[in-house]
Amino acid sequence: MRARLARGLLAPLLAGLVLAGAGPATGKGKGGVQILPVTGHTVGGPALLDLRDEEREVWKSQTPEKVCVSVSNGNAEVELEFTQTGAVETAVTIVARQAVTLCRDAVEEVAFACFAPPKRTCFLSWRVDR
Repeated sequence: MRARLARGLLAPLLAGLVLAGAGPATGKGKGGVQILPVTGHTVGGPALLDLRDEEREVWKSQTPEKVCVSVSNGNAEVELEFTQTGAVETAVTIVARQAVTLCRDAVEEVAFACFAPPKRTCFLSWRVDR
């Protein structure tokens, strides 16, 4: 009786763990933003963000390394800033409904900044790959 009960509880638990590790599905997220999938080289994200005007989200590397940042932008301008061994470089402003991938060497951190009209939110999906 005990062994059956334990097996009966273990199967749903294992199934839940397998589903939890299945990874994000691709498709459309909030604000119609394309959800970026995980790759074999992903070191940050993927993540969906909704930032208010002038809010920032920062991804930091443990050691400076060459990375490629992919962004799928929704409804407002988003600016990417790369910090490369201490110097800030504003890489690009991504206009609404645009997707880009940018690669840089010796990156310490990447900042995503929102420039939305008042009372609006930026919706974006991002991923960092080696």
